Amino acid sequence: ALPIWGFDNSGNLELPKTFSVIVDNTAPDTMIKTTEPLYNDGAILYCSSNTKWYVSAADILGGSGTAAGYIGTDLNSLKMSGNGKESEQTYVSLDGEGPVNLYYTAIDNVGNLAPIKMLAVTIDKTAPVVSIANSNRLINKDEEYMVFPSDTVVDEEGRVIVSTSETVSFAAKDELSGVDAIYIKVNDGEYTKYVEPVRFTQNAVYKIEVKAIDNVGNVSEPVMYTFYVDQITPNSEVEIIDRSGNLLPTTTSENAKDAL
Repeated sequence: ALPIWGFDNSGNLELPKTFSVIVDNTAPDTMIKTTEPLYNDGAILYCSSNTKWYVSAADILGGSGTAAGYIGTDLNSLKMSGNGKESEQTYVSLDGEGPVNLYYTAIDNVGNLAPIKMLAVTIDKTAPVVSIANSNRLINKDEEYMVFPSDTVVDEEGRVIVSTSETVSFAAKDELSGVDAIYIKVNDGEYTKYVEPVRFTQNAVYKIEVKAIDNVGNVSEPVMYTFYVDQITPNSEVEIIDRSGNLLPTTTSENAKDAL
């Protein structure tokens, strides 16, 4: 508090007055916040392209208060972003994909500037890619053996041919934040989280939609796979030919002995 008073040229002295002032030499405390959750894999911090950023700043108790926050990827050209409180006007979005450095600070109403801080983040805007994972069954198709499944092991309608004795696995790949989960929908059912290979239990056509989500929320477009379950057991016959090349009419044990 500062006491003040005045007097005129005749020597009249006014009663003392008190003027109170608070000295604020402390800059605001700053944090950076987002509208969407971030993902940290232990080494890299990831965000989606939908993430909006803003500076949260608070001055000391009794201080002058936060005047403005500043944020941006160019250290020499930070954008003013509100007064340290969340609002539509304070949001900043990041363009492109890949790693960026995000700088931020804040200033209070008497000019105390907080130290500029930096946050390294990698923007992931690409959804995972789903696929069928191979099983260990060999199929003979057009005299060529291949590992199931293969796009060429299909019937005339483009359906992958399977049996009830096998399962089909699905996989997904994401180059940045990584795959969080795979979801499948069988025929007219609902999407459920994929946890184990799909087993075919009936002689039917299975239409399976597969999609995946990565660790920052990017969701792939559903991919449709159609499987035809073949439960028909092969019917084989034995033909016996004698030494002269004649086909014997029956496959009885007696005919087999005569042919020897």
